[in-house]
Amino acid sequence: MQPLVTKDELLKVPYSRMRLDPDNERTDLGPIEWLINNIRNEGVKEPLWGYKGVDETRKECYFVVNGSRRFAALKVIYESGKGIDVIAPFKTFNPDKVNKEQRIIERLIRNEGLPYSRLEKSSSIGKLSAYGWSNQKIAEQLSMSITWVTDTLLLHSAPQRLKNIIAAKELSASLAIDMMKKGEVDPFLAQYSNGQYMQPEEGGTAIVNPATETAQNGTGVEAIVAPQVRNKTNKITKKDINGLSSVKEFKNFARHADHTKMSAGKEYYFGFLCKFVNNELTYEQISDFFTV
Repeated sequence: MQPLVTKDELLKVPYSRMRLDPDNERTDLGPIEWLINNIRNEGVKEPLWGYKGVDETRKECYFVVNGSRRFAALKVIYESGKGIDVIAPFKTFNPDKVNKEQRIIERLIRNEGLPYSRLEKSSSIGKLSAYGWSNQKIAEQLSMSITWVTDTLLLHSAPQRLKNIIAAKELSASLAIDMMKKGEVDPFLAQYSNGQYMQPEEGGTAIVNPATETAQNGTGVEAIVAPQVRNKTNKITKKDINGLSSVKEFKNFARHADHTKMSAGKEYYFGFLCKFVNNELTYEQISDFFTV
C-alpha cells in the first residue's frame, strides 16, 4: 500500500514545543523505563510524526500524531526536575492535505514501537466508521480482513465497564468480543461485580484467615473470620466463564456468608470446607473428620 503522505520535512523540534495530538488513541504506554534511559543516553533515533499548529494558548507547536511513547518518555525527562528539553527529529505533514481519517490510518500503519492494543484500535476504527468509512474500505486500508474490522467495531460499542476490565488486562479483547456475540456481557458484568472472578494471592488464603481462638459460644469451634481477597484478578479465561466449578462457587459463597447465623453443626462443616478448598488439611485431618 502506498503511504498517504509522500512529502515529509525532517525537522529538529524540542520537547517543549511538542503537544500530543488530541485524537491519539494510545492509552497503554507499556513499560517505558528502558525508552527513557535510552533517550537520555543516546537521544531520539526514530523521528516523531505530526503537524505544525497552535495550542490552546495560541502558541506555535508541533502536534505528535505518531510517537506517543517517545513523547511520554520526553515528558518524563523534561519534568524530572532538570528541565532537559531534548531536541528530537520530527517529520511533518500539511494538515490541510491530510485529513483526520488519513491521520488515523497513517498512525496505525506507521506505528513501529509497541503495537496498539485491540481496544485502542477499536477506538481508531470507530472514528473511521463515524466518518462514513465502510468496513471493506477500512479493511483494505489496514490490510486486515472484513471480519476482523467488524469484530473490532463490535468491541468499540462495548459497555465502558467491559472496556475498563480489558484495559486493566483482566480480560482479553477476543474473549470480550466472543461474549458480545453470544449476549453474555450483562451476566458476566454482574458476576464480576459480585466478585465471581476474584482469586487469592499466590500462596495466600482464599477464604478465611486462620484463627486459633475459640468461638464466643464456647463450643470450641475455631472462629471463622472475614475473608481476605486481593483487589485484582488473574486474567479471566473462557473456561472461567463457561465452566461450572463447585469449588469456585463455594468460594464465592464463603466470601459473603455470615457464619454467625449458622447453627453450630453447619458452622463446623462450613469451617471444614473453608480449610478444604484452601488446601489446609492433611490426609489425617480429613480422615479424622469423617471417622471420628
